[in-house]
Amino acid sequence: ISASPAPTIVWLKDGQPLKPSDNVTPHTEPDGTQTLIFKSTQMTDKAMYTCQVTNVGGTAEVKLNLNVQQIKPTLKSDLI
Repeated sequence: ISASPAPTIVWLKDGQPLKPSDNVTPHTEPDGTQTLIFKSTQMTDKAMYTCQVTNVGGTAEVKLNLNVQQIKPTLKSDLI
């Protein structure tokens, strides 16, 4: 993100402010890139995420849809 004056950055999950948690952390790279870091995804993380940026010049946002799929567990037969 590049803006002057510096913007306020808000992350939304399904249109609601993203609640801080140990599992999901917003992160700002030195070049201004915004990322969400998931320690591990869960079915409850499936949602529409929005990064909303606002300053006196206006508001910009980008949306992304996170899909989470469950994978059937498998057992290795060579454990014996």
